[in-house]
Amino acid sequence: MHSSDSIDTNRPETKHPYKWDEVKRVHHSDCRIFEVERVTFHHKPRNQSGEFFVINTKPWVHVIGLTPEKEVVMVQQFRFGSQTLSWEVPGGLMERGESPIDAGLRELREETGFTGDEAELIATISPNPAIQSNYCNFVLVKNVQKTSELEWDEAEEILTQTVPYDEVVEWAHNGKMIHSLSITSLFYLSKYL
Repeated sequence: MHSSDSIDTNRPETKHPYKWDEVKRVHHSDCRIFEVERVTFHHKPRNQSGEFFVINTKPWVHVIGLTPEKEVVMVQQFRFGSQTLSWEVPGGLMERGESPIDAGLRELREETGFTGDEAELIATISPNPAIQSNYCNFVLVKNVQKTSELEWDEAEEILTQTVPYDEVVEWAHNGKMIHSLSITSLFYLSKYL
């Protein structure tokens, strides 16, 4: 394909994309852990409107627990969407009014029984800005150790394992770990190791 083949001659050139204005928002469905809304947006320069579906849910937290030996606390659990046993860092929904650090410490303790002495928020991202309104926070907890009992949710059954960082990275490269947010956590963790 020549570069000229990919040019859309029906659209004017722009120096930057234009922000569409929200016109109307209608509740579409409630799916327990998320809601779907039908939102109408308008593009002024083109005088064009469109209807889009937006998924609203609570913010998420993914927590990277590092042992004193610099091993990563990993969990394996069944995931209903992919119908697979998935290796991941612990994580979940943040509760209303809960800070990312408090949520990360809670999820780490509840899912694995590990606690640590130093926690910090290392990144906040949008998991899928095309259709989701929420954010995902990555919390790093250092010097974690198994100190408490597990507090799984009703549908949880979790295997916990500490794994050297380089081995976890290899899991991401060879397909043993497929959870995209857990793989993203390794990108942010690399800055701290």
